[in-house]
Amino acid sequence: MFKNIFILYFFLFSIIACKQQKNNQDTTLAKKIDTVNFYPLNVMLDNQIGDLKKSPYYIYKKTTRNSILVDSIPFSLDSFSSVIQQLKQYNIDTIGKKEYYKESSFQDLTTNSISLVYTTTSANMEVINQTILLNQETNTLKNAFVRILKKSSNLQIQYNFKPNKSLRISTININNGEQKVVENVFINWNDTQE
Repeated sequence: MFKNIFILYFFLFSIIACKQQKNNQDTTLAKKIDTVNFYPLNVMLDNQIGDLKKSPYYIYKKTTRNSILVDSIPFSLDSFSSVIQQLKQYNIDTIGKKEYYKESSFQDLTTNSISLVYTTTSANMEVINQTILLNQETNTLKNAFVRILKKSSNLQIQYNFKPNKSLRISTININNGEQKVVENVFINWNDTQE
């Protein structure tokens, strides 16, 4: 009788173990199929260019180096579009890049927004992280930060995009763990705060 009970238990555990292995294989397959949606920053950037083509905003660019104003000039829409194209090349929402980023989100009470943070899991990726701040009530974009590390030159570039307002590009030199802002480019078309 004990032999029959033992055989029954053995048979049941074998079935459960086989089913568990199949579930693990299904989970591995699911990880390979990309279903995660990242915030579509590139679409928002394209929309911004389209809006600026329709609007009569005066666009200007201020450049400071080592905290000294170097230049303040009118900036054409074509030049601005070129800068946006440079930013778009760092899109992390593509096959081959997306898998190297993890998303975390939280409600940020200090900025009254929802923060979506995409951080790289690989030391080989140029984009260190991308932070999207969404208006808590409307879910519209308030701010986007994209941090890029150029390892060959020890430079970190941070883009700060405020939709319908401005774009700031800060270049930071990293030497021996110290960070120093080398250049700050501020492109403005509707921002009252610099």
